[in-house]
Amino acid sequence: MVAFTFFLKKLKRYITRGTDNAVHVAHAQLLRVMSSSLDQEPILEHVPPVPAETSSPATAAPEKDVLVQRVQELEEETVKLKQKNMAMQEKNRKMKENIEAYHAKHKQARRAAGMKRSDAGTTRDVPAKNKRSGKPRGKKGGGYKVPSRIDRVVEWPLDTCPRCGAPLKGCKPLDHREHVIIDAKTLDRGTQIEHVKHVICRYRCPGCHQLVAKHFGKLNHAHYGLGLISLAMEERVARHGSWEEIRGTFVRFFHDPENLTSIPTIEAFLDWMEKWEPEIRVVYDAFVAAVRGTEFANVDETGLPMDGSNWWLWVVVTANVVLFKVSESRGHDTIKEMFEGYKGILISDFWSAYNKLSAEQQKCLAHLVKDLRVIAAEAGAKGEKGQKMLDACDAAVKAAMAGTTGPKRRGRQPKAPEPMTDEQHRAIEEDIARHAKAVRQAIRLHDFFCKAWENGDMGWKTPLDDRITIKEAMRRMRVLFAEIRAEGVATPDIERLLKRGEKFGRKLFTYLEHEGIPPDNNRAERAIRPFVVQRKVSGNFVNPFLTEIYAMLLSLYHTALNKKLKVRDVFRLLLEQDTDGLLQLLGLPVPQPAPPDPATTLLVNA
Repeated sequence: MVAFTFFLKKLKRYITRGTDNAVHVAHAQLLRVMSSSLDQEPILEHVPPVPAETSSPATAAPEKDVLVQRVQELEEETVKLKQKNMAMQEKNRKMKENIEAYHAKHKQARRAAGMKRSDAGTTRDVPAKNKRSGKPRGKKGGGYKVPSRIDRVVEWPLDTCPRCGAPLKGCKPLDHREHVIIDAKTLDRGTQIEHVKHVICRYRCPGCHQLVAKHFGKLNHAHYGLGLISLAMEERVARHGSWEEIRGTFVRFFHDPENLTSIPTIEAFLDWMEKWEPEIRVVYDAFVAAVRGTEFANVDETGLPMDGSNWWLWVVVTANVVLFKVSESRGHDTIKEMFEGYKGILISDFWSAYNKLSAEQQKCLAHLVKDLRVIAAEAGAKGEKGQKMLDACDAAVKAAMAGTTGPKRRGRQPKAPEPMTDEQHRAIEEDIARHAKAVRQAIRLHDFFCKAWENGDMGWKTPLDDRITIKEAMRRMRVLFAEIRAEGVATPDIERLLKRGEKFGRKLFTYLEHEGIPPDNNRAERAIRPFVVQRKVSGNFVNPFLTEIYAMLLSLYHTALNKKLKVRDVFRLLLEQDTDGLLQLLGLPVPQPAPPDPATTLLVNA
């Protein structure tokens, strides 16, 4: 476009000179080109320059008009091309805006999939065209290196064909292949890394005439054994460490200096989590079904930072299982999914999301007791501070009246208190009296609700026949509240707790008429505390899918601890894909397969 514009400008300058000699020379050059293209002799071998004064004005005028017309046409085409160029620029600008909007919209989806923005629409596993993958030639490879030391050899013959079920006892193996893996062996004291060589025999089946061999499922081409995978998962959920710390522990204790690939990478850890997600989810669904059939359930929630946004981790603790659930919301819809149609007793704090549930509830009295202790401590501290101010002011006044000063002290002397007016003195005395009144009222309420943990008729460990009824407990609470209101509520904090007690009423004393129901939510709070430690270590979670798998593993781990089972044995059953055996070990019912559809059965039989 720039060259074309430059040509037009030069042509304009050439035309405006008005030299007929240039026109004559241009015609001569055109005749030479035509004669040479036709392989003929030049029509004009030499055209001498004609002076301007000898040219005919009548002949030069039409030539000039043609060139001027051509220039005008080219200028019009230039304007059209400029308009087209501007339109294309505007189209490109809009396209860039649409692309940016698309990337911004799908940013969370890319992060969930673990992709970068530059990877969108590409396949990572396919190397670039005409580009050699891997390290440069002559360099040491970075892939998996087979260990040179072998601790144990395991042979895998076949008795029956895995394809058709034909017996293979009389058949000799055609050949075999060897596969060495790195595994973790549990000792009486600690854990040891061992290298296991698997010898896999291959047969020609006499029934289906196919080459068959032992198939190891998800470990068919694995470099690490179930023991090492189970150890990594246990370290994640039990020690609250990040993946970097777990790999650092493996390197520190199990590293082989001769083999840099003896320790799995963080990507391998994450791949294990994703690979066994179907088995983990089967067990987790069994936990969800078990929660709905329990007599009572402790529920709590805490924050979960998820890639810059705030998610929530819910925990449900029952007599059989401990269930963790990741959710984007702290609202009623999440808790409704877990306790839709629940027939047991729900033990929770005073969060409003639980209030809409139709299940019978026991509100945590420990939260009330804790709030009352805080109110009493703060009111007592404020009262002591006011009393010290009055004592210092009185001492200064007495010293001024007596004309004496106190004993000399080393260093800077304390600043003398400013004199108070009678109104200020009276206001401080009123504050001291109000704070003392708040302490008395908070202690009275504290002692009343603490009876739930004592041996009296309101204690939750007292035999059921020796306890008072919910109606009687509410009567005592209303009498206490009326006495406090009669003498005047000391602070807004105490008024808030009185309204809370009046609002929830029976839900504060549900434990009185049910055996084994505690009056607090401490079980859920203790279960969620290890995750709070993990949150401080990790700081942030990035992938919602992996975080959900982590929550399911956390559920399995804490359930195994409550059952007093060896966590590593539980994880090994999970990795062996024996979900039925794992649920039986945990004492949970094994889910039965869905019955076949009658219509499908009739269609197949037909």
